[in-house]
Amino acid sequence: MKTKSPTELEEALEIVLDEALDAAHQYAKGVKKLQALKPSDPDYEGRFGELAAAAFLLKLKADAAHKTLERIIEAEPKLDE
Repeated sequence: MKTKSPTELEEALEIVLDEALDAAHQYAKGVKKLQALKPSDPDYEGRFGELAAAAFLLKLKADAAHKTLERIIEAEPKLDE
């Protein structure tokens, strides 16, 4: 894997954070749709599955943001050096 500069990593972090925020908004929409249904509604199970998929995507995006942030921290010059 090519080592990226701190600036490149910061740009990558901005992208993955935007993606994570988008995934969070999609998850929130799914929660509202599910809350609007009763468990006996025929669409309830499908919406529950969509919400689970949105939660998984949100986790993946948050993990990517976390890893990118860790890489930025590791790439920054140490203060005591």
